[in-house]
This record gives sequence, C-alpha cells and structure tokens, in this order.
Amino acid sequence: IEVQEANKESYKKGYIERAQENLRLVQENKNLQEKAKLEKEERQRDYNEFLSSQLKFKSNLNSSYGSMTENERKLNLKDLSHFQTLENSISAIIPGINHIPSVGSRPTCRCGKAIVNNTYSPN
Repeated sequence: IEVQEANKESYKKGYIERAQENLRLVQENKNLQEKAKLEKEERQRDYNEFLSSQLKFKSNLNSSYGSMTENERKLNLKDLSHFQTLENSISAIIPGINHIPSVGSRPTCRCGKAIVNNTYSPN
C-alpha cells in the first residue's frame, strides 16, 4: 500500500510538473505571438508612412509643375508682360529673346558688328 501511495504521489508530482511546463510553454508562445504581432504592426506603420511621404512628394511635384519660381519671373519679366498684353513683337513670341541682345534686338548684328548691309541700293 505504501508503494502504491508513493507511486500516486510521484505520478501527481510528475503530472503537476508537466502541467506547469505546458503552462510555461503556452505563455511563452503567447508572448512570441504578441511580439510578432507588434513587429508586424510597426512594419505596416512604417510602410504606410513611406507611402504617404511618396504621395506627398508626388503631389508637390505635380502641383508645382509648370509654375515659375520668383527668380524665373524676375528674369522673364519683359517676356511675360509682352505675352500677357498680346503684343505682336519678337519678345512676345520667343521667350528669353530679351536676354540675347545680338539676336533679338538687332537680328542683323552679331557681337555688335553688322552682318547685313541695311542700305538697299538697286544698282
């Protein structure tokens, strides 16, 4: 009878130890799953931020496409004013011609020297 009691006690002790080990493993598994879930959420959040920054960058590029900067406006002020008033002059037709004086203002001159004789003589 004592041997049977000892066997029961050792069986109970082994059962309790196995149950505790199983509980510890279950808890460890839950911790690993929670950690994996948090890491996945963090990766998703980072990816979301990356995509939103790309969208913002692209929308900024699209919204400013074709717009002149302040320096460009200063540089092309004469061209813009001629174009806006619909003048029929070479500076209204060709942007930037005011900045090339040898071509725009005097098309018959190169580097300050006449390349075509402006006087017409039929003989």
